[in-house]
Amino acid sequence: MKRRRYLLAVVAALALPLLVSCGKKAESAETSKATESAVSMAAAETSSSASMSTTGESKEEQETMGYQTIDQDTAREMMKQDDGHIILDVRTKEEYDSGHIPGAVLLPNEEINGTRPEMLKDLDQVILIYCRSGHRAGLAAEKLSKLGYRKVYNFGGVMTWTGELVK
Repeated sequence: MKRRRYLLAVVAALALPLLVSCGKKAESAETSKATESAVSMAAAETSSSASMSTTGESKEEQETMGYQTIDQDTAREMMKQDDGHIILDVRTKEEYDSGHIPGAVLLPNEEINGTRPEMLKDLDQVILIYCRSGHRAGLAAEKLSKLGYRKVYNFGGVMTWTGELVK
């Protein structure tokens, strides 16, 4: 029975990126949340060592990569904390100007290269990253973790964000 649940979690986790793909119209926030919830519930039913993220990496793989993919509800809760976190928008300036999450700072993914960004001085600062669909956020999270940042969280894209946006 556990193996069946594990296989269900793996299939659901692998199918999610196909349902919410970069560059295509996003499904409604409600449908996306329901899908993420189903994946989370299926993964939670498996043992903790085999739990899967919404992007298909196991917890161990994410820790090896140096960043974690989290859902937007978790990110929203983390944003409420007074822990010196930074919300990083890695879209283009034009995209940022068209509407961004309150308190977010702009650092386009294309500007993250082999040197640590000046605005990110603390390697242990909590960094919450998003873009339009989640793809560039994943790329940026990987680059930042390779630069030595230890608390990097990719929470996907603004297309499915149900909270406030400011211009």
